[in-house]
Amino acid sequence: MSALMRSERYPADLLCREGLAQSALEAYVEIGFVEPVEIGGEWYFTREQVERLYRAERIRRELGANLIGAALVVEVLERYGG
Repeated sequence: MSALMRSERYPADLLCREGLAQSALEAYVEIGFVEPVEIGGEWYFTREQVERLYRAERIRRELGANLIGAALVVEVLERYGG
């Protein structure tokens, strides 16, 4: 992956238009799962953060986990190479 791709920022409104609920996004930020950069009053996320969010949302959808549980599963998988 190029350095340019890693430095891209994705606005929160794009993620919400793509199906991520605003309330879920706010909750992920609140628990520290992702930390947006705020520019001009809007949140922006890195590609890696977007991938984390989508992984957690897939776990919620497919396994029925709650938001905190899904975030923990993603963190454990990242830490232990799963």
